[in-house]
Amino acid sequence: METIELWLLSQGEIDGAPDRFIDSAFERGPQLRHDGTENRDDYIERIARGGFPEAVAREGNGVPDSSPPTSRT
Repeated sequence: METIELWLLSQGEIDGAPDRFIDSAFERGPQLRHDGTENRDDYIERIARGGFPEAVAREGNGVPDSSPPTSRT
């Protein structure tokens, strides 16, 4: 077992497109506005989806196999 610290993915990373929100927030400050096409159901889906990457099993991690060898007969 290994513990890996994971950071949340941004909405842009989840969508596969850069969102540049932080850059825009610093550049525009309080004048930052957003016009989007998302509706209530879209926002609910995003919230329910969460922001962590999908958990997957690690393969070929370089750790020797500690199980006893099997005999072939």
